[in-house]
Amino acid sequence: MICESLNCRRTADALEALSHDARDSENLRVPRVFKELCTQHILITERLDGIRLDHYLAGRRPERDDNTDSSSTVDGHVPDELARHLVEIWLSQTFTGSLMPIELRADQLVVRSSTEIAIVDGTFLTLPRVAKGNLLNYFCANASDEPSKALKSLLREFDTTHCKVSESVLDRQFRQVVAFRDGGWEDGGRANCLSDTLFAQWRLAARYGYRPLRHLAQTYRGTFHIAHLARQLAPHRDSFLEGVQDLRLTKLLHDIGTMMQPSYWGGQVDRLSFLPISIPGFLNDALWSIDNSLELQGRSLRDSAVQPKRSNGHLLVGLVTIAISLQFFDIKDLIKPFLTEISAAVGFVVVGLWLIRYLTK
Repeated sequence: MICESLNCRRTADALEALSHDARDSENLRVPRVFKELCTQHILITERLDGIRLDHYLAGRRPERDDNTDSSSTVDGHVPDELARHLVEIWLSQTFTGSLMPIELRADQLVVRSSTEIAIVDGTFLTLPRVAKGNLLNYFCANASDEPSKALKSLLREFDTTHCKVSESVLDRQFRQVVAFRDGGWEDGGRANCLSDTLFAQWRLAARYGYRPLRHLAQTYRGTFHIAHLARQLAPHRDSFLEGVQDLRLTKLLHDIGTMMQPSYWGGQVDRLSFLPISIPGFLNDALWSIDNSLELQGRSLRDSAVQPKRSNGHLLVGLVTIAISLQFFDIKDLIKPFLTEISAAVGFVVVGLWLIRYLTK
């Protein structure tokens, strides 16, 4: 194939690294690269079976209108599922992979099955490790509607040398952002998605002199590319938001699991005193992330006519706090062998909390 990038050898290296990341992935496939045959202007790769995404979109475009059901199958594939898997692949590569795709066009993606998509070309960037953590927190905070928390993470990736307002002023502006009003859209807000909110925030920060670092600008570029493709596949759903919600839930559960490992504390008993305070917050966020994710997918177990307020969950969190605090009542005498019992107690509380939530419905 003729490579469109300035240096096909560099693209070959990127695909090789991407292939290494995709070894344990069920959704991503990368063709084998024959580097010995590649030149600066020609890229030789394995040919993969499937339909190119641009051909797939062209095949379903005449049938699509405002009333189209995006869950109907086309060529044996469900557009909603493809959009979700596409977003999951991008998020996984961005925050856990070695390379972040910053430009993926429809002609650079091959749909191999309802669950597997191949990347055969594209533009990629290595995202610094610290930036990955900041941007992951930024995305997750926006997905849970916490603009102030999102701003704190985002500001670490801005050059504030020429800023015209203080952080407190920008924070107030962030909390007032409305995507369809501040983004300049012409569709009346019908496509008011998470990516639109991210764009409105970026536009607001730029207006006050906050300059994004290079990798942040490229991350926005990749975000808008993937959100646009997902919207083409599933125009009536916010697949990007759903993907970030799932990522946030995975992160919360991972953090809880890490805190339950004896090696996490490293013999520092003093740090254990923070566990009764931090664990309930993690559990509360995790449970509400699950609830939001199910609601977004239309699989919520709650009756839509009854919407319990979030504050009701605070009573349950209080019970968890009391139960865990009892385990740490005499923290001075706490020794390492008891960590297993504490982990079991916390696990029991988690199961009990689940039962309480469902039984009270």
